[in-house]
Amino acid sequence: MKLPIRFPGAKFKSHAVGAGGDQFPARASGSVLLVTLGLCIILGVALGSYLSLIKTQHFSVARARAWNSALVVAEAGVEEALAQLNDTNLIRLGIQTAQGFNANKWQPPNATHSGYWKTNILTDGTYTNGYYDVTIFTNNPSNPMIISTGYVSGPISSPILARTVQVTAQPVTKSTPAGAMVVTDTVDFKGFGISTDSFQSTNLTLFPGGIYNSTNALDHGDVSTTSRQTNAMSLGNAKIKGSVHTGPYGSAQIGASGVVGDKAFVDSGSNSGKIETGHQLHDSTQTFTDATLPDTGLLVWQVPTAGNYVINGVTYKYSLNNARPWKLSSLDGSVYVASPGVKLWVQNSFNFPSSGQITIPTGNTMSMYVTAPTATIGGNGVVNEAGVSSAFQYYGLPANTALNLSANAAFVGLIYAPEAAFVLGGGGNNTYDFAGASITKSSKMNGHFNFHFDEASSTYLQLFGYSAITWDEL
Repeated sequence: MKLPIRFPGAKFKSHAVGAGGDQFPARASGSVLLVTLGLCIILGVALGSYLSLIKTQHFSVARARAWNSALVVAEAGVEEALAQLNDTNLIRLGIQTAQGFNANKWQPPNATHSGYWKTNILTDGTYTNGYYDVTIFTNNPSNPMIISTGYVSGPISSPILARTVQVTAQPVTKSTPAGAMVVTDTVDFKGFGISTDSFQSTNLTLFPGGIYNSTNALDHGDVSTTSRQTNAMSLGNAKIKGSVHTGPYGSAQIGASGVVGDKAFVDSGSNSGKIETGHQLHDSTQTFTDATLPDTGLLVWQVPTAGNYVINGVTYKYSLNNARPWKLSSLDGSVYVASPGVKLWVQNSFNFPSSGQITIPTGNTMSMYVTAPTATIGGNGVVNEAGVSSAFQYYGLPANTALNLSANAAFVGLIYAPEAAFVLGGGGNNTYDFAGASITKSSKMNGHFNFHFDEASSTYLQLFGYSAITWDEL
């Protein structure tokens, strides 16, 4: 049996935790817990704030994207309205007729729409991307107005977003810039004795029969280019009774014997090599719509019968009337225009014979549409017996990139070929008159020409449809 060992004089003391003895270990544990809890709260608040910030930012981005999309949707409505205004059936029937609008499911005015209207839902087949409500107001046919509202869903159950735009349109013809010679690229007057002036064929008091005469000639024979190049316009020794226009920062170069200004300035004879103050402008910023084939209604383009048509001692391969629109794969012979309103489409080649001519008797008219890459009017050219520029109108479609006028005769007519390089060159030292207007990509004169601009030309051109001239967000 073992006995416990005892140490004389030794005292033992119990140590109960939390019972009033040494408390330091318990306090330390509580402090750690409180600090940890505080850090967790801070981190939680920070994380919550960060997530709230992300949510707000995401909402803001989503709303901005939807806001921008609403404008795109509204503009889609404008595009549909412009397509409707340029519909051949609508143009033929008139933009104020219900028959024209019904062709493309446009609705007539009602209690909520003051004009012809249409609603269209945009979808990719699965999801809806919004819709637009567009109205065309035709109270003023010269300037129809379009109001289109685009609607898209707002983000995260927010209200639908809507934006509205208003567009004013006008016939493309009215957007055609005025000027004797208008180009988008370069003007190069290499010939000697070139001059420009103007007349107003609708002013029958000053110009009887609508024909130019030098006695009453006006001084609006402007030459214009939309180019910004410093060498875009080389006038040489030309005498321009009018102004020259270039794009911003563009300039006109003039030779020692050239002059630009009003009639008195040019005719003074003492201003050679000068451009009159205020007659060089940098305001040419227009755009040119492409020429298109005309609306022929229910009539189909037909190939005319070639033959030997002897009229007034001249033999013609083709005699055309206005019974239907005509088309030729290749223009390879003389043409007699037998009635007003003749339409001829030259499709692939323009092989005008050296002795050929297009004869337009007084009272008759022709509009020629050319998709041939190159057209050369040579021989006796266009014999416009009335001498009225509206009697012959040439439209070069985008495929027509070159037009050469080399006939040894005067030219009276209107040329609209915005993709064509236009070259004029008469033979010998003879001076030829060009009465009318030309709008082309570029223009180069190698011969001797007096260019008489018909200020009424924009009212004669038969360009198709409408274009937008103003755009405003409401």
